[in-house]
Amino acid sequence: DSGEYRPVGSTLSLRSDVRVIGATNQDLQRAVTEGRFRQDLWYRLDTITLLVPPLRERTEDLPLLVEHILASLRVPGAPVRTLSADALGLLQTYPWPGNIRELRNVLERAVLMNLASPSLSRDAIARALPQAGGAPPAPDQSSLSLAEAEYLHIRRVLDACGGNKTQAAKVLDIDYKTLLAKLKQGAADR
Repeated sequence: DSGEYRPVGSTLSLRSDVRVIGATNQDLQRAVTEGRFRQDLWYRLDTITLLVPPLRERTEDLPLLVEHILASLRVPGAPVRTLSADALGLLQTYPWPGNIRELRNVLERAVLMNLASPSLSRDAIARALPQAGGAPPAPDQSSLSLAEAEYLHIRRVLDACGGNKTQAAKVLDIDYKTLLAKLKQGAADR
């Protein structure tokens, strides 16, 4: 409340001027009433409440979100990807249970699966969207070492790049020689 705090173990008080922004998909006021959320914390957080509907209820935001996400996925030196009108139409019909995180994953998957094309077509987006039964289950990687998981990820990116190691290094944001060394080490460990 005073803007002052004392780090654990310190004898000096420090000042700070911060604002806390929190996000949840829960009704915190109901949680307070039901005793599942601390009332004093609720009063500290509840200065302004913004209700943001799920992506499926605001598909008019998709063009700007897609443009922003595709720009963020751009490999340095490469042009920003575009999306055909019919591909955007397909995105607008999808229910987006995972909201913007799912949208980003779908676009990233589409980009990785279509590295040679500057524009993502309806077919490219359709292949990147989860199928009716949901996304295929990921193989259990809980028993893999970090090196094994890294090698598998590098192999997947390399496959998505059609075997082009230069492009894979750019997508992975690592040096070409580092990629070669990781591939050699991963193959030797197998």
